Amino acid sequence: MGRTYVETFDNGPGGWATYERHTVLRALEHRNGVVTNRSPFMLDSNHAYPGGGYFLIVAFLMTLPSPGFDSEIEAVAGTNAFLEGGYPADFTNARVTVRLKGEGDTKGARLVLHTAAEVGDLIVPAQLVGQPIEITRTWSEQTVTMAPEQSQWNMMGGNWSKGKRYRFGTINEVLPQVKNLIFVLSDIDVVPAAPMKVDSAKITFGEPAQIPPGLEPRYILRAGRDYPVDWTLLPSGSIAIDTVKIEFP
Repeated sequence: MGRTYVETFDNGPGGWATYERHTVLRALEHRNGVVTNRSPFMLDSNHAYPGGGYFLIVAFLMTLPSPGFDSEIEAVAGTNAFLEGGYPADFTNARVTVRLKGEGDTKGARLVLHTAAEVGDLIVPAQLVGQPIEITRTWSEQTVTMAPEQSQWNMMGGNWSKGKRYRFGTINEVLPQVKNLIFVLSDIDVVPAAPMKVDSAKITFGEPAQIPPGLEPRYILRAGRDYPVDWTLLPSGSIAIDTVKIEFP
């Protein structure tokens, strides 16, 4: 018989957090058993083209221990009840149910589940694009199933500089050893706030010689970190989560 993880946020965020910007954690707003994130959401450029694309991080939970990082998360999000409860990292056919509501303008973006696994020396990330979660204005409960069906998933890989950290793979590599769950806003339009050209001095996260020929400047530098973006084209508003339940087979 499987196990079921339930987080109602009655006693705090339970280890769920978000980011202010790359590598800088931020606590989710917590009130009356609800966690909320408000725009501007953190723009993740780790998987920009030729990877699977940009997305915005709403909330994440670590599902495997991460020495050093766990204490940083605990400082802003409290004890991780998933890790404390010893729940499995094999999410094959796990059912994830979320009770949520939101308001604002998604600009056509979709709320989906993002996950990843360490496979050998690299990380294989994936998004469950085949089962988007509707952001309703009143509370609604929705369930997605993390089935090993490749057509349901978009494998994300990494941007041009992340070949030593991320790679493309298959969902069958990911699901047995999931390291995190992230609610993200995907399918977003990231446009520089002004015309730009690449200044090699700004490339601090990769070797210029490794840049693929013809790659647009907005994909060479990290959007929202190395250059400003037009936030009017990106989702705005808030997303509130009341309960997350994970049912393991």
